[in-house]
Amino acid sequence: MKKILVIVILVGTSLFSQDVSIKSSLMSMIDSLMPKDLFIADGTMFKISDTEKAIIINGKIKCSQAKGFIIGVSKNMNCTNFGIIDKSKTKVYLITKDKSLNEFWTINLNDKVITITRPNGFIIQRIKD
Repeated sequence: MKKILVIVILVGTSLFSQDVSIKSSLMSMIDSLMPKDLFIADGTMFKISDTEKAIIINGKIKCSQAKGFIIGVSKNMNCTNFGIIDKSKTKVYLITKDKSLNEFWTINLNDKVITITRPNGFIIQRIKD
């Protein structure tokens, strides 16, 4: 149902593009329909420094029950919920080639671009399979 509503709103937005207040209201409605949480599936690999790779483990939510945007292969996996609140911190469990780590990653929002930063300031980057 939400997908149909978004299409109707987008069409309505283009029809009323001359009226700024209507367009603004419609865009707010579209934003309210977008996922509010970011989930990362267990086993997803990231570059966590210039020389290290790690995978996320120990998610607390079944990815199949996650309501939001999921990064990684989520079939039959657990996910870690990051939310999408600027400057929020999420506890993450990682395994590298040499060790396991526990740390808090910070969500950063900048003009609807999301970055995730480690405590040492490194911005993580997903490594696609």
